[in-house]
Amino acid sequence: MSTASGPAGHRVEIPKDRLIQATTLREHARGSPVVETGVTFFQRGEPKVRSLKVIGRDLVLTRLQMRQSFSAYTVPGAGWLCFHIPLSWQGEYYFDRREMDRGEAILTDAPSGYFARGTDRDNFTIGVFEPRLTSAIAALSDHFVGTISFHHFLFNPGPALFNAIAIQLLHAEQIEQRQGASGAL
Repeated sequence: MSTASGPAGHRVEIPKDRLIQATTLREHARGSPVVETGVTFFQRGEPKVRSLKVIGRDLVLTRLQMRQSFSAYTVPGAGWLCFHIPLSWQGEYYFDRREMDRGEAILTDAPSGYFARGTDRDNFTIGVFEPRLTSAIAALSDHFVGTISFHHFLFNPGPALFNAIAIQLLHAEQIEQRQGASGAL
């Protein structure tokens, strides 16, 4: 069990087998609810990839940094919903042929997958098993009927969310560095 105190003193406990660090896309995809994924890098040399993810039964959190210019596709597992929150990139960043603007994020449940293209991207993704999310929404609503389609829902969460995520990721990175220095995960 990896334990740390968060910025507000909240204790965070993540089983060691749930917190995964990776330096290749193959390692990044391993254990994730992904049917297929692929990437092409447009520069010579070894790809520079850094990934940190937490995997649960119905929830996956990932931070993926790719320094080179790339084009990639991902086909999520059936029933998985993905919130893509690009934190930073250089030049243009495209998600399914749509150029993203700073501060935008996208939510997709595309069963055929999605494409991304960019340079020096740092991305935070929240994957949630949609039937669990829909059940939770139904439990919170007295009048929920039907289904929810999340296919390519573009939203602008605003700077407060981006700042909150950035602070949490920075804190997690500091914990990771301290634990790496001490030999623990």
